[in-house]
Amino acid sequence: MPKSPLKIVPAGVYLLQRLDRLRFKLGWSFAPLSRARQLPEFQALDLSHSFVRWLPNRKRAEQVERALLKGLAPHRMHLGHHGNGHTEWFTPGAFSLAVQLLSRMPANDARFNRPVLTLLDSTNSDALVADEPPQDVWWFMEDLWLRLAAELPMRVLSEQGQVLVVVQGFRRAMSGAAGDMRAVVLDSDTYTWRQQGARDAFVRLIAFRGDDLVYVLTPLRQVQRWPRGPDLALQVQGLLAKLRAGSGS
Repeated sequence: MPKSPLKIVPAGVYLLQRLDRLRFKLGWSFAPLSRARQLPEFQALDLSHSFVRWLPNRKRAEQVERALLKGLAPHRMHLGHHGNGHTEWFTPGAFSLAVQLLSRMPANDARFNRPVLTLLDSTNSDALVADEPPQDVWWFMEDLWLRLAAELPMRVLSEQGQVLVVVQGFRRAMSGAAGDMRAVVLDSDTYTWRQQGARDAFVRLIAFRGDDLVYVLTPLRQVQRWPRGPDLALQVQGLLAKLRAGSGS
C-alpha cells in the first residue's frame, strides 16, 4: 500500500552559519548534516555555530521553514551563482532573529520532546533520522511523479547510457497543483532512502534545462543491489513505461 504523500518521520529545520559571517542559510532536511555537506560552501561553514530544530514530521518542518522565510524576507540575499543550495541565504545581521524565531516555533505535537535547538556539530544529526527503506521512498516518489504527470508533460529519455525523466515547463509552474508540489519535487531528500546505516537515492541529479526540469536516474543495475532491489527495479521500469505511454515518447 503506498505511503502517505507526507513522510511521517522527524525532519530538521537548520540555520547554517559561515565562518566569515557574511551570510547564513535556512532550510529543512531529513538529514541536515548530510545536506550541509552537499553544499559548495560546506568548507566555509561554521558548524559549531549552526543550529538544527528537530520537528515531528516533514509537514511541520515545511510549515516552520515557510514561517521563517516570511519573517526573514527583508534580509534575503541573492548569490551570484545557481549552484546546489544557492537559495535561502540571508544577511548576517538577521541570524539572531532567525535563532529566536526558530526557537519559538511550537512542534505542534506534545509527544515530540526533543531539544528546541541543537548545535549541528554537537551530535550526529543524521543518526536522529528514522530509517526510510527504499520501498517506502519509492512508493512516495511514484505517487508524487504520477500526480505531477497529471499536471505537466513528462518524458523519458536515454542519453549517454543514462535514463532521464524530463518535466516540461516546470520552471514556470509556480501555482496550482504543480506549484504546491514544487518544494517536494525539487528536494533531493524526496528520493533518498536510509536503512541500517546505508543510504542511497533513486535520483542522481536534479537540474534545469531551460524551463524543463531534468532528473538523472540511478542505473537499474545499482538499484538491484539495494534491499528488495530486484522488485524495486521492476517497479521503476513499470513507472517509466507509464510515463512513456502518457507522453507518447
